[in-house]
Amino acid sequence: MAESGSSSPGLAKSSLIRELVDLSRFTEGILRTMASAVVAVDPEGRVAYVNPAAEILLDRPASDLLRRPAGEVLVTRNGDGLVTDAEHQEESFGEVDLKLHDGRLVTVDARLTRHLGPEGQSEGVVLLLTDRTDLKRAEQEARRKERLASLGELSAGVAHEIRNPLAGIAAGAQLLRSRLEEGDERIRLADMIEEEVARLNRIVESLLLFARPPEPRLREERMEPWVQRAVDLVREQAESSGVKIETAFSPGLPSLWIDPDQVVQVALNLVRNAVQAMEKSGGTLQVGLRRVRRRRYVRNRAGRRREERGRLVSGRAPLLDWVELEVTDTGPGLSPEAQERMFNPFYTTRPSGTGLGLAVTQSIVQEHGGMITVTSEPGKGTTVLVDFPLEKRRGPRRNPVSAR
Repeated sequence: MAESGSSSPGLAKSSLIRELVDLSRFTEGILRTMASAVVAVDPEGRVAYVNPAAEILLDRPASDLLRRPAGEVLVTRNGDGLVTDAEHQEESFGEVDLKLHDGRLVTVDARLTRHLGPEGQSEGVVLLLTDRTDLKRAEQEARRKERLASLGELSAGVAHEIRNPLAGIAAGAQLLRSRLEEGDERIRLADMIEEEVARLNRIVESLLLFARPPEPRLREERMEPWVQRAVDLVREQAESSGVKIETAFSPGLPSLWIDPDQVVQVALNLVRNAVQAMEKSGGTLQVGLRRVRRRRYVRNRAGRRREERGRLVSGRAPLLDWVELEVTDTGPGLSPEAQERMFNPFYTTRPSGTGLGLAVTQSIVQEHGGMITVTSEPGKGTTVLVDFPLEKRRGPRRNPVSAR
């Protein structure tokens, strides 16, 4: 009996240890599978634990984060430490902008819980960070599209009202010119009127194209010949401006569903803009096509198919295949303000521009289910990436026609 009694406490202790180990594993499993980032900071203010979501959010592996001062890892937009900002609060929460190690900003919902000892001393902090960057971007894009929709309706009405008077002016100028003798000084004035009317007509056409983009007539085609056509159309202008155009099309690219005429328009707008950005100093323009595999970008109402709706796509969405058009120039680059506004209609940095080319380009790309992104740095040029999906869009396509 004595021997049996003496072993009972040991068995109980062993059972308790196993339960604690199982609980620890269970807790660790929960933390590792959480979508929100969890960061634990010890009483000395150093990072003691990060879960995989925190590594993704902060864009650094755990080995670079652990034992680092939290004030260096969790930094707000204005350079303050996120933890020290709430040093005397037991619990706090709110939306903040975190500055990553490479200068990028991410918007997060932050909840900070401070563990206090029996005498009120801090025994560490746990932060729960939920990335809201994509959600904020989607909200901004939704508001932007609402404004553009209203502007599009207004533009369409204005364009139609302007068209009729312009037609009358053009007819009057042609009639006037036909009644003038050769050598009459007034012929030059009539020609100027016709040229300006033609220029206004082009602006009106761009307005209508932006307000009511035509339905793409999709067929299965390869991208290379249509992008090459756009390059050939601009080559003479590029050479006269001292711009060298280099093309690099990956071999064996698959065909995909596109409207060839609209693809030419997209490529032409981008290539022409790049050449115009370098026309004063010359440079090199690189135009490339390649197949890429990546997750879908976050987008809202990417197209106008009847059964397609905008949706947020999680970071664990499946990888998809795309054909990517890249246009890179060595021009002066764009300021952050210009990058923010470049797809807004009527925004332009050129005195002679209408500011509608890129707005129409974006609309065409979105109609194809694609995405367009721009990266630029003042003094270092600009890169535009346009991704066209290989996947067939959800829902019936508009006006599908068979391949030639």
